[in-house]
Amino acid sequence: MLGLWPAWFDASGPRAAAGVTLTGFVTGDPAPSQPWPVAGRPLLVTGGTGQLLHPRFYPVALDAVAATGRPALVVAPARALLPARLPSDVDWQPRLPFPAVLPQVAAILHHGGIGTAVRAMRTGTPQVIMAYGADRPDNAARLAARGAARWVPEPDWAPQAVAAHLEAAAADTGYGARMAGLLDEPEDAAPDRAAATLEELLSAGPRRLTPEQRRVLALRLAARR
Repeated sequence: MLGLWPAWFDASGPRAAAGVTLTGFVTGDPAPSQPWPVAGRPLLVTGGTGQLLHPRFYPVALDAVAATGRPALVVAPARALLPARLPSDVDWQPRLPFPAVLPQVAAILHHGGIGTAVRAMRTGTPQVIMAYGADRPDNAARLAARGAARWVPEPDWAPQAVAAHLEAAAADTGYGARMAGLLDEPEDAAPDRAAATLEELLSAGPRRLTPEQRRVLALRLAARR
């Protein structure tokens, strides 16, 4: 088993099971082929690429941004996820190239998906997380424990409370330097490490299997033939 996260992330909560090889974070968003200019250093709000979100996520998030008085750039895959009426200073986009956009925003407010969180770290973009469901609260708690994010658990979701976290994040001028210390290797190091581990396992083949595992494998191969 591979764990696509680094040792410090693993140590910030319940540890991975014995035998899991940690490779470091793997981000799946390639560098954009062209720049994407953003005006005014807005606050970016996103619930990720999916639609399995708490129904209060976007309403509370947008009210929180409005309370700061800053413009908002909202990335959501479907317009139906957002309130029916959006203020004039809210720009909705179904998707954006985050590596190009994140360095141009004041802070990001998101759902706690690990891909979004890691991209914010890599671009030095302060982040506030409204985590709910799946692995998101665990991600948020681990990141908050290392000063990599500000976390608002679902029972505490209130526009003014979230707005205060956003203001603090936007004023965090040392965030990028701290994240450079946590992510202290090239971005392609983790994917290369994961690939090398998989290649080693594949090249070892049946020699790593127990006798019972080899028997089961032989039965499955015979059934396929």
